[in-house]
Amino acid sequence: KELSLDGLEAIPDDAAALLLVNPRYDLSGKEVRLLREFWEQRKGGLCVMLNPENATPNLDAFLKFHGVTPDRRTLMKSVTGPVGASRELAVSVHFLPGAALTDPFVNADAKFPGTSISLQVDSNRDELRARGIRPFILAESLPEYWGENSPGGATTEFNRGEDAAGPLPVVAAIERAAVDDDRVKLPAARMVVFANPHLLDPDALVQVNVDFFFSSLNWLLDRHTMIGENPRQPVYFQAAMTDRQSRALHVLLLAGLPALAL
Repeated sequence: KELSLDGLEAIPDDAAALLLVNPRYDLSGKEVRLLREFWEQRKGGLCVMLNPENATPNLDAFLKFHGVTPDRRTLMKSVTGPVGASRELAVSVHFLPGAALTDPFVNADAKFPGTSISLQVDSNRDELRARGIRPFILAESLPEYWGENSPGGATTEFNRGEDAAGPLPVVAAIERAAVDDDRVKLPAARMVVFANPHLLDPDALVQVNVDFFFSSLNWLLDRHTMIGENPRQPVYFQAAMTDRQSRALHVLLLAGLPALAL
């Protein structure tokens, strides 16, 4: 359900998770406060699919405060063709093992369409540990992709010292457990950050991307048994009968079954 944060005093009570998909404009300070209260106090799930074109300083600062920093470098690799070298923006990704969310996808061949940017994940920051926050990488690009510092140019080569060498994180998760003890099962605040907003574009749908996206939502909502499950589509069947078969069926239902019961 679509939700406008403009003018809200609080996120609605019936919201279990929020999706920020490809935001064209930055969040205001009040909107960032709404997100923080929703995530930290109500343990609501957040799914952020970053816009690779437009800078969003307030949203980026909110994510950095929780351990994931949008690096704003465009991921690409060099491809040699008949007319020379060119750059490819669609990113082949590898899902990292060890997390319940990614284990079903470790051996999947996935490629994120459109444009992706890189992320920085501060997994070892002491200040985050003190606040009970654990950021970790879910998926990263293959090593041949690099983070281009000047994507507006026509460059097709990696420049050491300016660009970021691969592999680079493209999907990260953040978890803030209520109690730092795996034996105690209490609701945790969870967030997933995608450095690509194009996974659900109708013209670029790939099943593994769709499955991983919905698994991310299930993880945010603490529905672990549905992670890795494909969304089911209803299938309708129609039985074609001749007039003779239709009359026989009517006689059976209207006379045969009542007579049998009698």
